[in-house]
Amino acid sequence: MKKSTLFNALTTFSLLAPFVFGADDDAETAAKSIAPPGTYDVCWVGNTFSGNGGPNGFGYWVQNAADEIEVAPNGVVLAGCGWDEAGRCAGLHRDGKVNRVLLKQEGVKESAWGWNTGNNALAFDGDEIYIANAGKRLIRFVGSTEDLDSWKAADDAELPEEPVGAHAKKGVLAVAYATSLELRRTKDFKPFATWTLPGAASKTPQTAQNNDD
Repeated sequence: MKKSTLFNALTTFSLLAPFVFGADDDAETAAKSIAPPGTYDVCWVGNTFSGNGGPNGFGYWVQNAADEIEVAPNGVVLAGCGWDEAGRCAGLHRDGKVNRVLLKQEGVKESAWGWNTGNNALAFDGDEIYIANAGKRLIRFVGSTEDLDSWKAADDAELPEEPVGAHAKKGVLAVAYATSLELRRTKDFKPFATWTLPGAASKTPQTAQNNDD
């Protein structure tokens, strides 16, 4: 049936329905005719935390999303996302609690949402957090996983493109991009190895470029 014919038929039915079924029975009869089979439950998801806790940059709430997570040895979960309305783009969670003081890089040009913390790539290594943000900046935060509110921005470095993943261990930081993977020293952020990924279907490094400086 053509769309125009179907539209005309439905329009005619809606006009004649009160006369066929009666004005009072029209809605009930129509509802019964289109009711889906079976049963279903409706659930609502609420925020675990109250949200209060101070001015902008402080407070308790579940962030907009968790695009990537890293877990510290003591169980602290670091969750990252590209955007959160109030700026919690990197949230620290432990034992049902979340950090009140947001991770922020202040006093510099903003290159990503959430005080430069909007990201798809972050990592833990001891008492340091590395956020490779959406604005192609690599930011170091120092603090303690025993105190969720202790983290402060320390320094940063420029990245060649927007990263899609990161992992750190024993002083080495791996940063993944859409078509390449690089290794950097965490002490100075200098890259010392790079692998090119020649296609989305291939995840095996093909070539390596090592630098001694």
